[in-house]
Amino acid sequence: MEYCNLDLNLTKEDQTLRDSAHKFAETVMRPISVELDKMSVEDAFAPQSPFWDFLRKAYKLGYHKLPFPEVVGGPGLTPWQIAIVMEELASSGTG
Repeated sequence: MEYCNLDLNLTKEDQTLRDSAHKFAETVMRPISVELDKMSVEDAFAPQSPFWDFLRKAYKLGYHKLPFPEVVGGPGLTPWQIAIVMEELASSGTG
C-alpha cells in the first residue's frame, strides 16, 4: 500500500477508543500532572503521591498492555488504534 493511499478515516471503534482515552487524559492525567509539577521529585514518588492513583487507574483500564496482542492478554488493537490512544494520552503528560 502506498503512503498516499492510507485510509485515515476513523471507524466507530477507533472513535470510541479515542474518546475514552481523551476523557481519561482530561479528567485523570491532566489534573494529576498539574499536581505533580508542583511537587519535588521525592514527594512525587512518595507512597501518598497522586502519581500512584494515576497508575492504578491506568492499569485498571488496561493502558499498560496496549501494544500486546490478545493471545498474551493485550487488547488486540491494531497499530493504528494504539497510535490513536497513545496520542490522546500523550497530550496530557504525567508530570
